[in-house]
Amino acid sequence: MRMPMRAARAIPLFWLLLAPLEARALWPGDVLVLDGQNDRVLRVDPNNGVVTTLSPRSGTNLLNTQPRSIAVDPNGEIVVLNGNAPALVLIDPATGAQLAMPEASPNSLLLGPQPTGLAMSPRAPGFGSFRTLFVPEEGEVHEIDRSLLGGTATLLSSYPSPDAFDVGNFAAVRDPGSGSLDVFVATSQKILLYDGNAMSEWWTLPQTTLEGLGYDPDGYLFFTYQYESCPSIHNGIFYFTVGASLTPPQAGFGDEGVVQTGGNVECPGPIAVSPPNLLLHPYPIYVVDEEPIPPRIISVDGGGQSHVAATLPQGSSATAIAVYSPEPGAPELALAAWAALAALGLTRRRLL
Repeated sequence: MRMPMRAARAIPLFWLLLAPLEARALWPGDVLVLDGQNDRVLRVDPNNGVVTTLSPRSGTNLLNTQPRSIAVDPNGEIVVLNGNAPALVLIDPATGAQLAMPEASPNSLLLGPQPTGLAMSPRAPGFGSFRTLFVPEEGEVHEIDRSLLGGTATLLSSYPSPDAFDVGNFAAVRDPGSGSLDVFVATSQKILLYDGNAMSEWWTLPQTTLEGLGYDPDGYLFFTYQYESCPSIHNGIFYFTVGASLTPPQAGFGDEGVVQTGGNVECPGPIAVSPPNLLLHPYPIYVVDEEPIPPRIISVDGGGQSHVAATLPQGSSATAIAVYSPEPGAPELALAAWAALAALGLTRRRLL
């Protein structure tokens, strides 16, 4: 079955003004790879397959306690979850500089012992408002509200029994447009759902290991799975349509469709869904193919066509991935647009 096709969307003009700035660290649509094995974040340009190190570039590396997940704030800031000695690290998308997220008050960012995933609210915050993240761990999900003062972590919900001691490996957020956000959490064989009131079991797939989870704002929940030992044609990518009622699908692979990848993904790992307002490249989803080694980043378009977007450097890992996708009005993009205009002006003066 093919993936659902997206409708065309306009590209903001100032994104096009960024074209002369090829030396910039990030471009909207780049893929961020959390290389947990080497405590770093890699930047993949899906247009040419070039892989470079975004962070760290110099100084002390804060990603030194088994980093486990990565997300992009709607304002353009990158957030990485450190696993051991749990902490959140902020990364500047232009310089790669790192900063430990400050606490709004003493001990306000205490997380549980085994945080594993990180999901970002898709709602773009205004000046001085909160940015919300969700961190699943063993038996519960924490909500992190961030103000100008720093972050505060609170328990959002516990897992339903008998999953109270299970580990939530991945998370994805659905914005219904108003009211509370819906949070999907993937354990090894189940998808749980927090619907604004409580956490419940939404879907289960026995004898299969879930390897990644991502939500498309157009209404599709994607996940990667391994049914057999890698590599195998029986491993791959699947999606559900998520309706307004959040009606659970039937157990197993009965309701929706397998994403066709042409045999390019036989050992799927983490997955990242490109926001629908991002048309600088035509690939709605990216997935890590963990074999052969080193891992590859595979892009899959709306017609189910796939190709190798990049092969990671020898010795690299892909613990988690994300698409750099700030909102069109994000400060980072606005500053970049001014820089582009300044560069164009300087070039014109030199030509005159």
